[in-house]
Formats: sequence, C-alpha cells, structure tokens
Amino acid sequence: MKIQAFSTHEQALRVRAQRNEVLSSNIANADTP
Repeated sequence: MKIQAFSTHEQALRVRAQRNEVLSSNIANADTP
C-alpha cells in the first residue's frame, strides 16, 4: 500500500509538471504576433 501511494503521488507530480510545461509554452506563444 505504501508503494502504491508513492507511485500515485509521483504520477500526480509528473502530470503537474507536464501541465506547467504546456502553460509555459502557451504563454510564450501568446507573445508572438
């Protein structure tokens, strides 16, 4: 159970990092005309 909780937490961090990457690229693209 401990391992399962850790893998779920790791997956959530990975998804959050990927979402931040997408948001960053969207902001960078918004500056270009």
